[in-house]
Amino acid sequence: MERGILITHGTDTLAWTLPFLRYALKNLDCNVCLTGSQVPMEHAFAHSDGFQNVHGAVRFLSMLEPPTLFAVFNNGTEAFEDSLAKVERWRGSAFIGSPIATMEWDEIQHRAGDARLREPVVLDELHLITTGGTIDSAPIHGRDDSLIPGYSVVEDFLRMAMPDAFHSIAVHRVCSVDSAEMTRPLMEAIAREVWRCATGRTDENPAVEDGLDLHFAQGVELCYCDPFRHKDDYCQVVDRAQAVVLAGYGGGNACANPQLPENALEALKLAREQGKPFILTSQVPIGPADFVYETGARFIREGAISGVDNSLPECQLRAMYLLGHERELGQMASNLGLSAETLFETLFLSGMKFRNPASRQNYQKLSGGRVQLLKHDLLVGRPFVGIEDELRELLKK
Repeated sequence: MERGILITHGTDTLAWTLPFLRYALKNLDCNVCLTGSQVPMEHAFAHSDGFQNVHGAVRFLSMLEPPTLFAVFNNGTEAFEDSLAKVERWRGSAFIGSPIATMEWDEIQHRAGDARLREPVVLDELHLITTGGTIDSAPIHGRDDSLIPGYSVVEDFLRMAMPDAFHSIAVHRVCSVDSAEMTRPLMEAIAREVWRCATGRTDENPAVEDGLDLHFAQGVELCYCDPFRHKDDYCQVVDRAQAVVLAGYGGGNACANPQLPENALEALKLAREQGKPFILTSQVPIGPADFVYETGARFIREGAISGVDNSLPECQLRAMYLLGHERELGQMASNLGLSAETLFETLFLSGMKFRNPASRQNYQKLSGGRVQLLKHDLLVGRPFVGIEDELRELLKK
């Protein structure tokens, strides 16, 4: 049975929903693709990039070796697996990241990651999950012509333009919201619907062991550095959060001069005292965070965790997922003879791609060897409770 799942989604929060689904869905046996558009597909917008994105999404669904969860954008030419970032407000080529595959002229080329290509297949079942967003929006005449979601032509387009790509199509309408109103409960609803489509089951609340894990902590805060923020402001964020992702400057730097009232080091020290993870990354969306400047290196020395190549939403969701399993994390740490803080950092950094081998070595030096850097991501695609034995073996090497 060849099954593919296509989710249409607004662009503004797509970078959060993608990692949410990556951590929530376990043991998939089919491809899942998210896409959307910068311009509505409603008839008044014949130039919409949505047509190319949907067309490209179905081609990627049929040609990537399952199971792969990815997003397709940029006029249907690029498939992204993680660390997606929206960098354009209006243009069709709105996203950047590390594409796992790209459309080159009339064929798909593998670019990176574990995903592999196959000969194109006809999907026995294509499941279309709609959630609203620009792709399903239309102007409401007489009401300032504002765009409002609720008008989907995606199914009609698929039936008309790609009838030979699938044998059957089923439409599942989870919600119809502007992506600015995409919240955690709606992400959970999307994850449940994907799980039902992938498994053919109809359980209302499937258990973790069935392949759906919705245990995410709520209190992981994104905090942006700026030249005018006082150290007390940073500390207030730490006080109310369960963990902090600090969006620093450039290569992952922040004010580290304790003589300046704008320094963020006080917040890191407070987080360490309170036993809260403090993750330092960058506001700049392209390239991994690194520690070549003292303003970044000092934070790593004093206990901050680098976000390395993960985007800001990816860092936030990764920390939320780990802290959503705090009890299991504590028990696993005890079983492995590690502190919970060390295990959190080890799992958070697993599979991350450092800028170069020297950067990887420098992180271990700056952190005093407190963690072992693992090449494979242990948090995606497998149940959290099932990683202990594999981790034990990896830590022996």
